[in-house]
Amino acid sequence: MSDIMAAHYQETGVRSFKGNPFIEALPVLEERKEQFLTELSHYPPRPTIKDRQAGDVSRIMELSILNDIVHPFPEFQKAGLALATIIRQSYIGRNPLTVIDRQRRHAMASHQGATGSGVPFPRDWTSSARGHLIMGISGMGKTTFATTFLMRYPQVIAHTCYQGSNLVCHQVVFVVLRVPHDATLRSLCVQFFEEIDKALGTNYVRQARSVHQIAPMVALMNHVATAVSLGFLVIDVARQLSWPVRVNYLGRLTLGNLLS
Repeated sequence: MSDIMAAHYQETGVRSFKGNPFIEALPVLEERKEQFLTELSHYPPRPTIKDRQAGDVSRIMELSILNDIVHPFPEFQKAGLALATIIRQSYIGRNPLTVIDRQRRHAMASHQGATGSGVPFPRDWTSSARGHLIMGISGMGKTTFATTFLMRYPQVIAHTCYQGSNLVCHQVVFVVLRVPHDATLRSLCVQFFEEIDKALGTNYVRQARSVHQIAPMVALMNHVATAVSLGFLVIDVARQLSWPVRVNYLGRLTLGNLLS
């Protein structure tokens, strides 16, 4: 189970974010675009005179700290701004204090909504979720960027009360998935439930493994993503797949509606 951070709300300065506890509980927004570079960088301490005078084996062992260096490329600034926007924008249409979002959650929980005869899905609700694709050759820092960026965010935030109103829920800010070695959509979907269970201590994966078709499994993912108020889903696709398979894999992924 991940460390769960208690919600601490603060103004963002953005009008469309005002009054949304899921957004105001996130880390403070950067003031300048340049901060996305400085805050993503990491350089280990410079070697001291004592380090330089150490024995050969000790100095060789010290070289391993070079793996900890994160030198942000200029592209990181644009990508960092995009991801910071996407995380927050995904919650605009899912403010838990609004009547329309409560109706949406009630419809989703009924497993019927717009496709059944049960609780109707609110017709005037629109998703504010967005996506972002990062492409590049292997080793250029895509995974390092995503990992370093997400380290600034708590994975799970616990809400209890917002401005005098009861708000008892857990908010899963992000989940990271990596394409399994068998490169099947089913394995990727099961991994989603495993990561949610790891973050919250739940047991959604037990139900997921009883589902054998992709369509109902994605529907279950949608239901769980709504229940845990998932903000951002990262899928690391590239490493195990050749380029033609990658294109086909991305084309078949229909997970964009998870945050709707």
